[in-house]
Amino acid sequence: MFPFLSETQFPAHLFCVIMTALCFFTFQTLMKASPIWKFMQLFFVIVLIAIILNSIFFQDIDTFPTIGVNLFQLFFVINSGSFFFQLLNRPNSIPIFRDAVFWYNTSTFIYYSTSYFIFTIPYFLISHEISVNTTGVINIVLCLIYYPLIGYALYLNANRAKYETSN
Repeated sequence: MFPFLSETQFPAHLFCVIMTALCFFTFQTLMKASPIWKFMQLFFVIVLIAIILNSIFFQDIDTFPTIGVNLFQLFFVINSGSFFFQLLNRPNSIPIFRDAVFWYNTSTFIYYSTSYFIFTIPYFLISHEISVNTTGVINIVLCLIYYPLIGYALYLNANRAKYETSN
């Protein structure tokens, strides 16, 4: 369909930029009132510029953007950790097990903080001729935890919306 894409890693480079922006906009809706939000905006600009510069100067379009992926994941972990800090400082009337935002943040924090190492370690393993099969298995297990928790958060959010409209 797009033969030029089969010879490049352009989709992966674009993925890093898009996911960083989506992460930013997601956490913007959650943390806009937070006193550290100004810092997070600056951090977003720095990470986005670093990802783009990486794609231009260090890991060109023909190379998988491992640095860009790591920057995106680090950005996600720092945003998620900052949001946990905000949740601790701002009590919520919703019980924690019924709070969709808590489960979304927990699942993303666990997945991205662990997958950061899954995407970083293979370079070391491959350069030392060690099998990377284990990291793939760990990623599959993480996905089996991550996606059901995201689904649970969506379920809680949908039920919350139904409850709020019926009252």
